[in-house]
Amino acid sequence: MNHSKIFLFFASFVFSSIFFLFFASNVEALAEVVINEFSPASSPEWVEIYNTTSNEVSLDGFVIYFDSKAGTTQKKVFCSNYKIAPYSFLLIETLRYLADDGDTIVLKQYDDIVDTVSYGAGQAIPTLRPNQSARRNPDGSPNWEVSNEPSKNGEVLSFSCPTTTPSPTPSPTPTPTQSSEKPKATLKINDARDQNDIVVAGATQIYIDGNYTGNYAPETYTFCDDCKCGSNKVSCGFGSHTIKVEKTGYKSWTKTIDISVGNSYEETPILTISTPTPSSTPKPSATSKTSPTPSLEAENTIQASESALTLNSSSEPRVLGLESAKIKEDKEASGSDSYFNLAAVFFIIAGLSFLSAASYAYFKSKKKKEEKQNENKDSEDREDF
Repeated sequence: MNHSKIFLFFASFVFSSIFFLFFASNVEALAEVVINEFSPASSPEWVEIYNTTSNEVSLDGFVIYFDSKAGTTQKKVFCSNYKIAPYSFLLIETLRYLADDGDTIVLKQYDDIVDTVSYGAGQAIPTLRPNQSARRNPDGSPNWEVSNEPSKNGEVLSFSCPTTTPSPTPSPTPTPTQSSEKPKATLKINDARDQNDIVVAGATQIYIDGNYTGNYAPETYTFCDDCKCGSNKVSCGFGSHTIKVEKTGYKSWTKTIDISVGNSYEETPILTISTPTPSSTPKPSATSKTSPTPSLEAENTIQASESALTLNSSSEPRVLGLESAKIKEDKEASGSDSYFNLAAVFFIIAGLSFLSAASYAYFKSKKKKEEKQNENKDSEDREDF
């Protein structure tokens, strides 16, 4: 007896709980969004849903199925931004989703069934014709009826949901690492140009602080605390440097530049043609002739020679008369030469004088003859006249 009471009590409790849950679920569904009217045989097919509350309801997570079979693809997923206003309608249109002779429509939110309705043979709602619909009367009530005048209220949903752009995941800010690279600066020497901005052909040498770098323009140098420039390893630290560019036939280009950390410098040398300075040629100075000055040594030599001539006993004896005659002959010969020279000059002058006189007489005679001929001609002309 006691066991029977316990069993009956337990069974009634379970049944009451199931009924309460089912009833509460249906009350909740009917209190919000329900399938309110549908027409499966029309073209297009359509289903009307209705908000039974005085509050706006979000349709985020809602899906409507047009087949009760699990895994069916005949469904429409509501966009997350869709909302239905209080006591308002929305329409879902489809093509060939619902069978004309009977089917089941299920409205879910996530995995929970919000509302469901079936029609066709053996159902409370029979098979419908194209000009018929099944609807709740009044709207939102549990009472269904077949209508020959479908109402079809509300906006038709497009189900074209906006694509949500995922927010970019912020990447961690990298911790700056201490660079081991030394601070530097650069200096670029471009091709040298002349006054007409034309590139100077040929090698142009580059000097830093008076030291030849071993390079020709164009060239780029790197400056740092212990840098060396060019093949000649010229010191290239930070600070002030004098840069010089040279080329044969041109004046050198020079500029002083203050090189500082992290900066880049660029220079284009302008070379001008160098004009050579004319140098004066020294005039040769006349060399004065110096007369020889008789020296005491020569005089002594002459005296010694005379003494030798006089006192030398081994020399042959000389006859004084013969020596005098010889000296006289020499003087006469010298005088004769002078005489002949004077005679030659005299005859030359006389010959020139004779030629001059003869020429004068000839030209004077010729002139008189021409004058006489002219006079005779004039007299003949007068006679003819």
